[in-house]
Amino acid sequence: MKKHLSAENNTGYNSRVYPFFLMIFLAFMQTASAQERNRVKILSPSPGDGVGSRGQVTVSANINDDSHVWVLVHMALLPDQWWPQHQATLDAEGNWRSLVFYGQKEDLGLDFEIAVATFRGEEEQKILNYHKRGRVNNDYLPIKFPMPTSNVDIVTVRKSSH
Repeated sequence: MKKHLSAENNTGYNSRVYPFFLMIFLAFMQTASAQERNRVKILSPSPGDGVGSRGQVTVSANINDDSHVWVLVHMALLPDQWWPQHQATLDAEGNWRSLVFYGQKEDLGLDFEIAVATFRGEEEQKILNYHKRGRVNNDYLPIKFPMPTSNVDIVTVRKSSH
C-alpha cells in the first residue's frame, strides 16, 4: 500500500511543526532583546522612606542606545497621572541623579511612587512637551506614563514633612 501525501496531511504536519519552531524563534528573540534592553534601578530613596517637599533620587542605569533616564512621580492614589521630574544627570560615580518634588503641603502622610525608566523618540518627546508646556503656561498637568525603552523601577515613599 502506497502512502500519498496530500495537502491535508502536509498541512497537518506543518500545523504542528511550525508553531514549535516559532516558539523557539520567539524565545531566542526575547532572550536577545532582554540582553540588549536598557536596565534601571533606584538606589535611593529606599521603599518606605519618609520624604519632604523635595529630594534627590539616585539611579543606576545600563543604557545600550540613545535613550535618556527620566524620573516620574505621582501620588499612589492617582493611577495613570504622572508628573515628569527633571531629566536625570550623570554624576562622578556613574550614577544618575534627579531632583524630585513631592506634592503640596496638604499631601502630608500620602504615599508617592517614584518611577525611573529610559525613554527616547516620540515617547521622550511627551516628557519634553510636558516641561515646555509647563514653562510657557506655568501649568504642569500630569501625563500618562510614556512607553519606556527599559524596565520601570518603582519605589514607594511617604511624605512625612513639607
